[in-house]
Order: sequence, then structure tokens, then C-alpha cells
Amino acid sequence: MYAVWSNPPTNKSTTALSLRRRFVCFLIDFPLNIMVIGVPITLIDLVINCLQTNEFSWEINRLYNTSTDTIYFVLQILVFIGVLILFGYPISRRKQSLGGIITNTFIESKTDISLTKASLRSLVGFLTLAAGVISIPWAWLSKDKRMWHDSLFGTFPKQITSKDR
Repeated sequence: MYAVWSNPPTNKSTTALSLRRRFVCFLIDFPLNIMVIGVPITLIDLVINCLQTNEFSWEINRLYNTSTDTIYFVLQILVFIGVLILFGYPISRRKQSLGGIITNTFIESKTDISLTKASLRSLVGFLTLAAGVISIPWAWLSKDKRMWHDSLFGTFPKQITSKDR
């Protein structure tokens, strides 16, 4: 899937990214990232449960604790960290995500951003999305349509104008 990451155009004109297009891009990228990371980790969860119960099931349905519950918790944390890294990778490499390619958008930065910083930007982005009561009106009212995490990390969401496609 991520073999299609591409470089954003350098010679085309851009405008500030609308919130609607930004959320469409997020709604494309988020499920894809969950599938890339979540499905393999979930299969590991199911195999661990199968080894414990000697019976394979597509769900874990029990009302008691086991010694492997800590492993399940760690695997779910790994899913979350993996999703943050997958959101941060295109930004750290100055590339477009798959959602960015489809919606003709990208994230611009004046300076280089490391993968750690880009992943931290994604975490702050999730938190500001959860605090949308303030962050979304902030972006809606600002001229450059930047949310809190964009302002904090010096990134600019951009849309390639239709005349240059």
C-alpha cells in the first residue's frame, strides 16, 4: 500500500487546505493504517488465545483475567504506536500519504522533521481532534487553516490547486 507514496509537486501552486478535504484525507488514511498495523497484531492476539484454549475463535470472549492479558495490552499499545508512525512517515520524508494522493493534498514544512517528531505531531493531532471543540473552530477561523498541532510543529496543510492537476 505505501509503495505508492509519492513526492508532492514542487512546481505547482498550492492553497491552504480546507477542513473538509483534510478530514476526507484522514478518513482515507486512518482505516488503511489500522488495517496495515491492526490486522497482523489482532491475528497475533487470536493465535495467543488459541494456544491458551486449544480452540481457534475469531473473538476473545471471556469474563476472567489470564496471564496473557498483559501481552494483549502491549500489543494494543504497539498498534497505536504503529499508527502514529504510519501517519508520521510521509511527513518526515516530505511525501504524500495515500489519502493525500487521492485528495491532492500534502503537509508542507519549512524545516526537516524527524520520524519521531512527525509521529509526535500525529499524537498531538489525535489529541487536538479529540479536543475538536476548540481546535476545529481555531482552524476554521484561521487564514491558513492550521490546527494546533500544525502550529506547534511548524507544518502547513496544503492543497494543490485544480488548475495545475
